[in-house]
Amino acid sequence: MDLDTISIEFDVITGLCALIVSVCALGLSIWQGFETRKNYRLSVVPRLGVIFRFSSDSEFCGISLKNFGIGPAIIEEISIELNGKSFNYLTQPWPFLKLIQSGIKLEKKHTIHCVEIDPGNYLPAKETQQIIFLKDFSKEEMNAFLKVLLGVSITVGYKSIYGKSYKSTSVLKIPK
Repeated sequence: MDLDTISIEFDVITGLCALIVSVCALGLSIWQGFETRKNYRLSVVPRLGVIFRFSSDSEFCGISLKNFGIGPAIIEEISIELNGKSFNYLTQPWPFLKLIQSGIKLEKKHTIHCVEIDPGNYLPAKETQQIIFLKDFSKEEMNAFLKVLLGVSITVGYKSIYGKSYKSTSVLKIPK
C-alpha cells in the first residue's frame, strides 16, 4: 500500500464518520423539537369543572365554571339538562332561567342572575366564571334554589389554544 491509497481511505472514513455524526445530530434536533412541542402543548391543557355552591354564609350561591388547568379554555358549548329538558346555555340561557324561576317563589324577582357567555369565550387558567347564581338571598331562597336544581346535569365542551377538544360533565346530587 502506498501513501496515497492510505490517505484516500482515511479521507473516505473521515467523511463517512462526519456524515454519520451530522445525520445523528439532525435526528436528535428533530426529536428534541418534537418533544419540546409536545411539552408546550401539555403545559397549556385546560380542565374545566362545574362548581355548585350552596352556602348561606357566602355572598354567592349557584353554579359557576372554574378552569382548574394550567392553560386557557375556549368554551364551545354548555348544555344543561334538568327534568328531562335540554337547554343550550350559550345560545339561549333564558328558557333555563325561566324554568328555575318557575320552581322558586322568590320575594325579590331580581335575585336570580344569569351571565351570558358567547361561544369562543376564553376562561383563563385558575379563573372562575359564575353562570347562574343568587345574590342578596335568604336561607329559604337558597334552599328553594338548591331543590329546583337537584339532578341538573351540565356538560361543558371546550378546547385548548392548540385546538384539542375536551368535555366535562357534572351532576348536582345530594351527597350520601
